[in-house]
Amino acid sequence: MKWAREREHTAARQADFRTRSKPSGASFHTCANCGATDLSHPDRDFRITEDERELCDTCLASETDQPDTAEKTT
Repeated sequence: MKWAREREHTAARQADFRTRSKPSGASFHTCANCGATDLSHPDRDFRITEDERELCDTCLASETDQPDTAEKTT
């Protein structure tokens, strides 16, 4: 019976941690280009670029597909 009490206590602690760890409705990731969040688009992955911008995988793919025109000076 001791294990049942410990399991109940552990489950209660885990539930308490989950409710306090992240405010409901607050997103952790937000894409700097399109504004997608991990809540609005849970299927997307988010990455931090070298210049410290957070981008979703869709915007990151479109940025890497385009050649950098800023470096071309003719």
